[in-house]
Amino acid sequence: MNKSWAVLGTGFIVLFFNAGILSAFGLILPDMSEDTGWSRSSLSLAVTIFMIVSAVAMPFVGRIADRFDIRTILIIGTVIVALGTGLIWFIQDFWQLVILYGVVFAIGHAASSIPAISVMVSRWWPKSPGLANSAAIAGMGLGPFVIVVILTLLLFIGWRNIYAIIGIVNILVVLPIVMLFAKSRPNGITDQASGDIERAESRDNIRDMIPIVNTGDVKGFKLATVLGTSKHMWLLLFVFGICGFQDFFVNTHLVAFANDNEIGKALSGFILALMGLMGLPGVIICGYITDRFGPAIPTLICFLIRTVIFAIIIYYQNTSTIVVFSLFYGSTFLITAPLVAIYAKQVFGSKLMGLTGGIIIMVHQLLGGLGAVLGAMIFDSLGSYDLAFIVSLVTSILAILISLKLHQIYLLSRSINN
Repeated sequence: MNKSWAVLGTGFIVLFFNAGILSAFGLILPDMSEDTGWSRSSLSLAVTIFMIVSAVAMPFVGRIADRFDIRTILIIGTVIVALGTGLIWFIQDFWQLVILYGVVFAIGHAASSIPAISVMVSRWWPKSPGLANSAAIAGMGLGPFVIVVILTLLLFIGWRNIYAIIGIVNILVVLPIVMLFAKSRPNGITDQASGDIERAESRDNIRDMIPIVNTGDVKGFKLATVLGTSKHMWLLLFVFGICGFQDFFVNTHLVAFANDNEIGKALSGFILALMGLMGLPGVIICGYITDRFGPAIPTLICFLIRTVIFAIIIYYQNTSTIVVFSLFYGSTFLITAPLVAIYAKQVFGSKLMGLTGGIIIMVHQLLGGLGAVLGAMIFDSLGSYDLAFIVSLVTSILAILISLKLHQIYLLSRSINN
C-alpha cells in the first residue's frame, strides 16, 4: 500500500471515531437526563467543560505536532479517549462525568484531532493539501452517521453500556490502526516521490518568504505575536468562533429539539446521523474549490446556506422542515474543518501550521462550548430554542461579511506571490 494513502486512511479513521463519539452525546442526552435527573443545562455544562479543556489543549498539540512524532501523539490520544469514555460506565455523581468527559476525554480528543491530523496529511500530500485534508476530514462526516445509526439501534442497552463499548472499540480497533499506519513524515517513500515533495516544499518556502503577516523570527513566535500583529488572524478567529458556536449548539440539541416537536427518538437519531452524512459531499467539494479558488469561497458558501436555513427554522418547525434543516446544515457541517490548515499556512507559513491551526480550533471549540450551554439555558428559561436560532442567524450574516474580507486578502496574497 502506498504510504501516503495509508496515512490519509489513518487520519480518516481517527477522525471518524472521534466525531462519532462526540455526536453520541447529543443522542444520549435525553436518556441520560431522564435516568440521572440531571437537567439539560447541567449535562450541557459537561460538554462546555469538554470544549474548554479540549480547546486550550489544541495549540499545545499543534505545536507538538510541528516539532515531534505525530504517531506518538495519536497513540497517546487514542488511549486517553478510550479511558475517558469507557469509564463513564461507572459514574454515579455529576462531577465524575465532568472529570471523565469534560477533562480526560477532552485531552484525548485534542491529541487525536484536526491539528495533528492536518499537519500529518499536509506533509504527505503537499501538492493537494485542500483535497487531501478534506478526504481525511470526511471521516468526521461519515463517523457520526455510522456510529449514531448503530447507537440508535443500541439505545435499549442503556447509555452506560454504550460508553463502555465506545471505550473498548477505541482500544481494539483505532489503536492498532494508528500504531501500524500513522507516520509523522514521508521519510520512507521512493526517491522520486521524495524529490517531488522536496520541490513542493521548496515552493512553499518561497511563498512563505512573502507572507501576508510579518511574523518576525519564527523561533521567537509567541501567541501575542499572532493576535497583536495579524488582522487576518483576528478575522479567522471570529469566523471560526461563529462556526463553532453554531455547530455545537445544533449538534448537542438537535435530537432534543426534534423530540420537543413530537419526532420520535428513532427518527430523531436518524436525523442526527443523516446530518453528519451530508457533511461528506460538502467537505469533498470544499477541498476541490479550496485548491482552485482559495479557502474563503467555501467559507462564504457555508454561511450563505446557514443564513437561509436558520431563517426558515425560526418560522417553520415541523418534521419536514427539521429534516430539510438537518440536510442543509449537515452539508455545511465540515466545510470549514479542512480549511484550518490552509488558513494557518496562508497566515504564518508551513513551519507554524500546527500551532496556528491549534489556536484557530481552540477558538472554534471555546465558542462551541458556549453554543452548547447557551442553547440549553435558553431552552430551560424560555421553553424553546427560538432565541438560539435567532442568534445563529445574526452571526451567520456577520460571518458572510468576514468571509468576503478574507477573500479580498486571499486575492491580494495571490497577486503578491505571483
